[in-house]
Amino acid sequence: METHRLEAFADGVLAIAATVLIFNVTADAPGAAVGRAVDHAWPSYIGYVISFLTIGMLWMNHHAMMRHASQANSTFKLLNVGLLMCIGFYPYPTRLIAEHWDGGGLRPAAVMWGATSISIGIMINVCWWYMIFHRQEMAPQLAAKTITAVKRYALPGPFIWTGATLTAIWNPKLAVLFYAIMTVFYMFIVRQFEGD
Repeated sequence: METHRLEAFADGVLAIAATVLIFNVTADAPGAAVGRAVDHAWPSYIGYVISFLTIGMLWMNHHAMMRHASQANSTFKLLNVGLLMCIGFYPYPTRLIAEHWDGGGLRPAAVMWGATSISIGIMINVCWWYMIFHRQEMAPQLAAKTITAVKRYALPGPFIWTGATLTAIWNPKLAVLFYAIMTVFYMFIVRQFEGD
């Protein structure tokens, strides 16, 4: 199968996941208390921004992957479905972080966010490496520069996210800051996967 249908499906899943994030931003309050509720909803705003940028970065990464793939066999399609399933789960831990920022539930929420990021990082690697190992069939134009970028930036990703998730056990707010920094870092280096 050509990759355009797979890319269109991925675009749809990522767009829905990014859109659903706004439903996590709530300021429920009666009448005159709305202003105060809006002020106190700032964790929701931060969670929205971090998560939206993360999904945007994942969209760019997936676009780079599809740019190199000329064909998508059944295994590669299935691996992409696994990746998209993990990304589609992302709004749930985002909501948990926002709801429990000042409460006792922040630790498990931050661990859940980290575990979701780890699973996404693993699936991105599985998809990239499957394509690399089957490049004669799937991506004959795959540049050595792109393979180097996958080794340098994608491969360590799950390990870095694991470190951040372990941080969440003793300091969940620091872990959330680390997640944000990682998102910004990957936003800037995702172009390395293009291979130009």
